[in-house]
Amino acid sequence: MAVTPFKPLQTTDQDLNRVQANIKLFAEALVNNPLLRGHLIRDVYVNTLPTPVEHKLGRNITGWIVTDRDQTSKVQRVMYDTLPGTYLYLSGETPVTLDLWVF
Repeated sequence: MAVTPFKPLQTTDQDLNRVQANIKLFAEALVNNPLLRGHLIRDVYVNTLPTPVEHKLGRNITGWIVTDRDQTSKVQRVMYDTLPGTYLYLSGETPVTLDLWVF
């Protein structure tokens, strides 16, 4: 779910205007946080060979975080996609199934 920008209401109440200004600053920090523009991909099987993972962001990937795995295995990005905005290529030290937050 995307975070939408905060739109303050026009008012003559100065106290309300100050509250809205603070809310706007906080909301802008959320909107600009790249982590919040991502989603979770579950049950990704990563082999020891380069494994394509379709991230479905519709744009180039900023980063990824392993949120869960079924066993201990070092996982790394091994190559970049020739078609930006489509795949993330990962490789594991050993075969592993993981959940990824991509953003």
